[in-house]
Amino acid sequence: MSGTGRTRRGHVVGADNVIYANFGRTTRVTETPRRGRTRKAAAPVSPVMRRLGEGVAELAEEGRRKRGRAYADNGNVLSVVVDRDRITGTVAGSQNEPFTVTVGLAYRAAEDLQEAIKVLAGDPRGIDAVRRGSIPDDVLDVLLCADADELRFHCTCPDPAPVCKHSVAVAHTASRKLEAGPHLLYALRGVDPVSVQRSMSGAVTERNESTTVSSEEFWDGGELPPLPEPAVAPLIDDTDPDKLADALFTVSYTRIESRSAAADITELYRHLTRGNRSST
Repeated sequence: MSGTGRTRRGHVVGADNVIYANFGRTTRVTETPRRGRTRKAAAPVSPVMRRLGEGVAELAEEGRRKRGRAYADNGNVLSVVVDRDRITGTVAGSQNEPFTVTVGLAYRAAEDLQEAIKVLAGDPRGIDAVRRGSIPDDVLDVLLCADADELRFHCTCPDPAPVCKHSVAVAHTASRKLEAGPHLLYALRGVDPVSVQRSMSGAVTERNESTTVSSEEFWDGGELPPLPEPAVAPLIDDTDPDKLADALFTVSYTRIESRSAAADITELYRHLTRGNRSST
């Protein structure tokens, strides 16, 4: 073999100073154990989302729940309107025209609504609690629903199930909308939020006037009230998706294309603003 020599142990050495005896030798490699992935903590669920989620979970079967949540996350829900005693939404499905979903709520008498408002007004931190979406269960029983039996779902799709995937998608999207704007719960029951605010503010004023402060308490101070935690929500939640779809219809061939484009724009906006919301 030209250009090679032998070492003292008889190993062939090439001209490039490589020991060819090392080729073919089995080398044991110790794998570095992989570190387990740290799961991110789940975001806290508001009472409104939990209440609607429990109702859907009780009435819809698992497959439709999964597909419905996927529809909501993928932007198939084109619009959600909160009205008195019902929530109406449109969902882009397998047909050219979107399906219409109605979520009906049980009737509430005016006396029941007034009693719920009194409960909020009786809490010194009731105003801030409503703004944060932290609504007491007994009040939520009146403003939303006490259990799944008080929810009625109807969809224009051909699925004969009591709760289809389109209904799940609308309920999921509506719960997020109610979480971002808890004042919509009042609209859901035809209650004027301004009158509720005045009632709660008046109750706070009465408590302040009836409370006497000693000189010691005045100079030493006391516990400061908690800072408000305003809900952070994308601006697009307050826009009208139907108007956006109408504008896009001028450059589209069909109505379903314009609605799909509006849904895509909405999803892109959410994706672009998701990082800013998580950092706040």
